[in-house]
Amino acid sequence: MHVSSGRWVYGMFLALLTAFLWGILPIKLKQVLVVMDPVTVTWFRLLVSGGCLFIYLAATKRLPSRKVLGPKGAGWC
Repeated sequence: MHVSSGRWVYGMFLALLTAFLWGILPIKLKQVLVVMDPVTVTWFRLLVSGGCLFIYLAATKRLPSRKVLGPKGAGWC
């Protein structure tokens, strides 16, 4: 059974922030695509969000260890 945590204001704030950011995304992309190509914009967005996630996980000491990722770094190579 679900138990309410009482953090509905925090959840509402995050939902409104998400809606706002998704709302301004097309407007800003239209401006950015005038000077950059779509592939560069996509890679830049992914690198910035990945960098922010890395910094957050490092600051909260939640980075996964290399043992968890496996011998080849999650099997990419």
